[in-house]
Amino acid sequence: MHGTHAARVLAFQRGDDVVVIVPRLILELTAAGTRWPVGAAWAETWVDMPAGRSWHEVFTGRTVAGGALSLEELLAGFPLALLECTDQCTDPGVPA
Repeated sequence: MHGTHAARVLAFQRGDDVVVIVPRLILELTAAGTRWPVGAAWAETWVDMPAGRSWHEVFTGRTVAGGALSLEELLAGFPLALLECTDQCTDPGVPA
């Protein structure tokens, strides 16, 4: 996580195929009267996802590519993200 609001976000990866991104300490991000920080509230903040993979965002139905993801785009319509890998995400030589 890096950028302007990196300290206000937690990201957790479970295994190779699930990532959860949730906001924290959001009071200043909602000062403009919005209930939840979405979209522009996360300007200049990114999360680094494993590159070369596609991820399905469960709450919005969007698919995003791995690499540096803008939280402004990822959290544009919903204040948290649950991402599931859609590609071959585990090492085929390691049992699941």
